[in-house]
Amino acid sequence: MAEKREFSRITYVAGGTLQYRDTTLNCRLENISMSGALVTIRNSTITDFQPGNICLLKLYDELEDRHITIEALIAHYAFAYAGLTFINFDVATQISLEMIMERGNNSVSQASSFGI
Repeated sequence: MAEKREFSRITYVAGGTLQYRDTTLNCRLENISMSGALVTIRNSTITDFQPGNICLLKLYDELEDRHITIEALIAHYAFAYAGLTFINFDVATQISLEMIMERGNNSVSQASSFGI
């Protein structure tokens, strides 16, 4: 089955949190696109974190010195990995995501030009 993605993904490793109901979960962002992200959830014993539920992804963009909060739908969850689909983000968050994507795409282009 061929994957159909509207937006490209970039590797973007950063710490963050997921706010799920009354629980804050530490997570690590693995990759990101304009429509979603893959995160690893650390040290969680939560049992009702499952696809179809809503959470808030909170991360910090060091280069922009800005906290970003994005409402997300849990698309899949297996082992410690959660695939999130972004829903409801404002213009400022969209601009921050676009800047992250641009930086990520530039670093990939630069790495490729150096044979990395």
